Amino acid sequence: MGYVQANACHTMTIDTHDEDSVVLPKLENIEVFGLNFTPNLNAITLDNQPISNVDPSGTSYSTFTKVMNITASPIIDFAIGGPLWTLFVPISSSL
Repeated sequence: MGYVQANACHTMTIDTHDEDSVVLPKLENIEVFGLNFTPNLNAITLDNQPISNVDPSGTSYSTFTKVMNITASPIIDFAIGGPLWTLFVPISSSL
């Protein structure tokens, strides 16, 4: 997994390696620590497509702890697409 924090966005790249004998569960939660920018949680995209099933009650950012939590059902279904996914979170403001 790669993570880049730039002036305009947070970009996370998720890479998997296929193994026929292992079925990966769907990814339903991503938690990122140490974010120094307030993310725009309403504009999150995965591979340039909006994530339509974001759970507002489980998606948040704390300016105190600098932790972003994204919950969706699912964010990524590893059985579909891949093996590389890019999550893009635009920045609302600097802290």
